[in-house]
Amino acid sequence: MTNPATNDPPVPKVAPRAAQLLVVEDDLGLARATKRVLLERDDCEVELAHDVGEATAKLRQRTFDAIISDFELPDGTGADVLRLARALHPDAPRILVTSHTEWSAAARSVNEGEVFRILQKPIAAETLQRTVDDAMELKRSRDQERTLASASAKEQRALAERNARLSVRASYLDRLLDARTRDLLEILLEGLELRGRGARKRARCVAAVARRLGELAELTGSDLDDLELAGLLHGVGALAAGDARDDPFDDQSTDLAQLGHDLLRPAAFLRGVAWLIRDHETPFDGRAGRTSRTSIAGPGTETARDEVSVGARALAVAVRWVALVGDVARLEPAAHEAACAKLRREAGAQLDPAIVTLLAQHPADAWHEVLRAARVGASS
Repeated sequence: MTNPATNDPPVPKVAPRAAQLLVVEDDLGLARATKRVLLERDDCEVELAHDVGEATAKLRQRTFDAIISDFELPDGTGADVLRLARALHPDAPRILVTSHTEWSAAARSVNEGEVFRILQKPIAAETLQRTVDDAMELKRSRDQERTLASASAKEQRALAERNARLSVRASYLDRLLDARTRDLLEILLEGLELRGRGARKRARCVAAVARRLGELAELTGSDLDDLELAGLLHGVGALAAGDARDDPFDDQSTDLAQLGHDLLRPAAFLRGVAWLIRDHETPFDGRAGRTSRTSIAGPGTETARDEVSVGARALAVAVRWVALVGDVARLEPAAHEAACAKLRREAGAQLDPAIVTLLAQHPADAWHEVLRAARVGASS
C-alpha cells in the first residue's frame, strides 16, 4: 500500500536480529527443556552442545551473544567452555550452571572466565528468563559502546586525515607566502640598486650587522626578524623620493626614514619593520620624544614613550657603522677601531652608548665574518 501523503511505497520494517544463545548441557533432557523455555521468547535462537569438544567447535564456527554452560561435562568443565568463550567472544555474557555439590569448585572458576552470573540447579523458568534478559541488556550495552568507540575512532581518523590535508595546504601556503615575500623584497632591493650602485650589497650588510647587534642585545623571535628586515629595507624611502640623484644610504637623509615608514606601513606583515625604519633616525639622548609602539614587532597600538626601541637603536648603529667601514674586501682591526671611535663620539647624542659598546666589544674578525656572509648572500 502506498503512502497517500507522498505516493511512495511503504518502507518495509526490518525485524531486529535474534539473539544467538549457546547452551552447553550433557543431560539431553535438561538441554531440550532449557531450549524450550528459551524459545518461548521471540528474540532469540538457541544452539545446543553436549560437551566441551562440541561447544569448542561451535564457538569457533560462529558468533554468540550469550553462552550458558553446565559446570560438570563429560570431557571437562563449564569453566573450560567459558574461558574459551571469553577469548573468542569477549562481549558475550557468560552464565555458569551448577549443582549444590559443585558450587565451591564453580565459584573458584568465576574469575577465569569472567562469569556474568552463576545459577544453581534446579533453575526456575522465570529465573532463567530474567537472567537471559539481564545478559541481553548487558550485551546490547557493550555493542553500543563498541559502535560508539568505532564511530569515534573513525571520526578521529577522518579528523586526522583532514588535519593532515590542512597541514599540507598550510605548508604550501607558507612556502608560497615566503616565496612571494622574497620576491617582493628582491623587487624593492632591485629598485634601490637602480638608484644607487651597490645598494643591494650594503643593504644586506646592514641587515646582517643589525641582526647580530639584536642578538647581542638579547632580542629574539619576531623582534629579531623585524630588525633584520628593517636593516635590509632601511633605505627603501628613496624609492618614494622625488630626486633620483638622492643616495638611499645617505645617513643625513632623515626624510627618507619617514618615507620608508609610509611606504611599508600599509603591509601588515611589514608594519613592525616600518616603525623601526622610521625610529632609527631619531637622535638618541635617552629620552627621545617620539610616539611609537611599546614593542618593536607586530601591529600594536601607538602610545607615547620616552625612548626609541632597542631594535631601532641597534639599526641606527648598524647603518652608521656599515657606512663608516665601507665596502672593503677585508675588515682590518684598525678600520673597525676607527669606526668605533667615531661612533663613541656620537654616542649619547645620536646613538645609544650601550649598543655602540656591544658593537665595539665584538672583534673585527667576527664582524668581518658577518659582512662576508652578507656579501655572499647578496651575490647568490
